[in-house]
This record gives sequence, structure tokens and C-alpha cells, in this order.
Amino acid sequence: SYLEESHRLVVAGRTAEAVGLLEAALHRYRSDAALLLTLGEARMIQREWGAAIAALARARELEPSKNVDSLLEKAYFELAGEAAQSGNPRAQEMHLVEGVREMPASGPLHLELGKLYARFEAYDEAIRLLQRAGELDSALRDTAQALLDKIDDAMKRRDAVVVPIPPGSRSIRTEAVLDGTTSYTFIVDTGATFTAIPSRLAESLEYDISSPRVDLVAIQAVGGSFLVPKIRLRSLSLGGYVVHNLEVIVLSNDKLPGQGEGLIGLNFLKHFKYTVDATRNEFRLERP
Repeated sequence: SYLEESHRLVVAGRTAEAVGLLEAALHRYRSDAALLLTLGEARMIQREWGAAIAALARARELEPSKNVDSLLEKAYFELAGEAAQSGNPRAQEMHLVEGVREMPASGPLHLELGKLYARFEAYDEAIRLLQRAGELDSALRDTAQALLDKIDDAMKRRDAVVVPIPPGSRSIRTEAVLDGTTSYTFIVDTGATFTAIPSRLAESLEYDISSPRVDLVAIQAVGGSFLVPKIRLRSLSLGGYVVHNLEVIVLSNDKLPGQGEGLIGLNFLKHFKYTVDATRNEFRLERP
């Protein structure tokens, strides 16, 4: 059979002939997962990582298995490793991003991409990936946590996060990252007691705000007071300045300013020093 002959050729060190035979076989049997897996293995021996990934990804679509996943993961690591050795970290990033997208359950790929983003000082992305790596693979939790601790130390040494305020603007708008995964636009409101997010954002983050067990808090608004859900985010990060286990209230869009932006209130800001410099048109957040 094609498989037996290709294995014989590989064992004999005639990998190029094995590849030719397998490619010819796949012209006839395009959906044969075993042929694709063997072709992927042969391409890996040739160190043709892109071709190996293409064959293995197709085999994985047709017939998922731990063996295919293991080989595919290794191919992405090798491809990224060659980019790193050639001094091309952006290509390394591209290959790891593709690997994480192709293999969303791979803890090692999440960990490696998180390490790379930590080197780039893209801390929000690094935190998200490292947290996910620990969730996916318990054997990686200690390593991921050690890297998260290093990121926290690096963040503490940062002088400040500076948010420009456009001339004439009455609000301070900025991007913040929730739970290490989701970026959203917020308005910094130094007069708000609580940080607030819209209900659709809470639902997209899979918080059950309709549960009878959810806490409610009374807030004052035009027309009187009303009760709103209060949840606890795993984290909120503004420019890498993170508060964990932050209580936020959940509001409908009509109770939020602008286009439904969130509000960053005092229960986040109190963890830092903050100033509004009208002469420089900037909001400044610093470590206490």
C-alpha cells in the first residue's frame, strides 16, 4: 500500500521519494487522513514546516487525534523557533498567533506566545495568554504564574500611564482590558463611586447578571434611585495597571454615557495616584 511503501522509504532515508509517493496518492485519495498524517511527518523530517502544518491541519479536520495535535503543535514551535533564531521576532509572533488560532486548546502555544508578548511589553495580551495557558494545562500553572508575577513587577516599575485628552473634549476616553481577554472603551469618571460596564459586555464575558443570586446595589440617577446588578470582574487593566477582583455595576446602554462606553470609577482609581492636567490635556495614572 501507499502507506507501507512510504514508511519503508522514510526508514531508508529516502524521504523526498516518500513525499512524492504520498502526494501522488493524495491526488486519488484527497480525504485520506492517514496519508495526510504521514505526509506531515515526512515534511517535518525535511524541516518544511509550512507544508507539514498544511498536511497535518487537513488531517486534523478529517480525523482529530492526540497524535496529530502533538505533531501540529511541534511544527508550529519549530517554525516559530526558526524565526526567532533568524532574529525575526515578528515572524515568530505571526507563527505562534497562527498556532493558537489553529489549536485553541494548546496550553504550550498560549504560554510561548504569552512569553513573547511579555518581552514586547505588550502586557495585556501577555497576561491574557498566560492566564489561559494555566487554565488549559495544569502542568503549566506554576510557570505561567511566575511569568505573571514578573509582569506585575515590571508594571509596578512603570512611571505612569498617560491618556491624551483631545482639545475641547469634556471626557477622558481610553481602552481597558477586562479579564485579560476583552478590550473595551471606557470613560474615566472621577465622580463615579463604582466602575460600570454595559449589560451586553457582561453577558459576552459570560457573567450571569439575571441569576437570583447576583448582588444588587442601589444607584442614584435622574428620576430617583434604582437597583442594578453588581458583579466581580477577574481583572480590569488600564494600560497594564491592573486591579483584580474588581466590583463593577452593570447598566443598560441608556444609563451609560456616549455610545454605551463603560465608566472607570473611584473603586478602580483609588488603587493608584491619578491627576488631570488641563494644561497638557492629559490624564495621568501612576503607582501610589
